[in-house]
Amino acid sequence: MRRRVSEELKPMTTPLWFISFADMVTLLLGFFIALVSFSTLEVSRFKAVLGSIKVALHSPFAATPPSNNQIIMTYQEQLQIEDEAIETASEVRGLAEKSGFSTEIMAEATPEGVKISLSNPIVFDEGSDELKPEITGFLSGIAGIIRQRGPEGVLIEGHTDDTPIHTERFPSNWELSAARALGVLRLFQADGVPADKLAAVGFGEYRPKVALPKGAAAALKSMNRRVEIILQLHTRPGGLIPPNPAQAGDEVR
Repeated sequence: MRRRVSEELKPMTTPLWFISFADMVTLLLGFFIALVSFSTLEVSRFKAVLGSIKVALHSPFAATPPSNNQIIMTYQEQLQIEDEAIETASEVRGLAEKSGFSTEIMAEATPEGVKISLSNPIVFDEGSDELKPEITGFLSGIAGIIRQRGPEGVLIEGHTDDTPIHTERFPSNWELSAARALGVLRLFQADGVPADKLAAVGFGEYRPKVALPKGAAAALKSMNRRVEIILQLHTRPGGLIPPNPAQAGDEVR
């Protein structure tokens, strides 16, 4: 009996302060886990940071690596481009809602600037490259935003579905998609957008928004008939539209 009592009264080997310390660490761990679970990763800002790292490590053979100030400036410029793209996309969505096209027109910020996607039914009739009267007011509003923002370039893309077309004017979807892009380009030019900022391209049916099986219903195919307008807010290496050497002050021969 004495031996059992002495074993029960044996002092603890762990210091009392360690229990409080372990409790505090556990509470802190739970707090940071909750903090991370409620936070969201901003992909665009993460890409901007990643871009700064790429600039810092742009070439292992460079004689003098970029300074910390240059890296910071590059990161700040990327954040400025991102904020400007978000503001511009929001302005385009507001214009679309005001024009009654909030469901047919999408605008999103991209690494290059802003991409505006217009569903084809509100822009052109099937097999036609003539702009519908109801969309011209919205496009004129976009031209006003372009003049205000002054992007480095504006790329207009025409897209069709995979339904073949064989007419005298449009032997294939290549010609139809290019003509539609050119129609939007001409409207922008008429509304005062500098011609040297504009470019148009037709992709036919070869860059669908949604991959569909052969023989899909016409309602599904309509998702791939669209015009996309990409505002390149700032020139980037390998960007959508090469800078105009005349604007940079280079000699043109």
